[in-house]
Amino acid sequence: MLVTFSVRNFRSFDDEQTLSMVASKKFAGKHENHLVPIPGTDDFVLRTSVIYGANGAGKSNLFK
Repeated sequence: MLVTFSVRNFRSFDDEQTLSMVASKKFAGKHENHLVPIPGTDDFVLRTSVIYGANGAGKSNLFK
């Protein structure tokens, strides 16, 4: 399972950028159907995510 992904010095990414699937505790107690517990921790990961942005923002480069 992919939990955190970082990229640096690849195509349009100069500085390190991180995509994290760990859910924020901001909405704790809400949206439980969208979360999966991480065994041995109090954290949860998201079931899915969406990458969006303007044309030329680097979405395809992240996919590659």
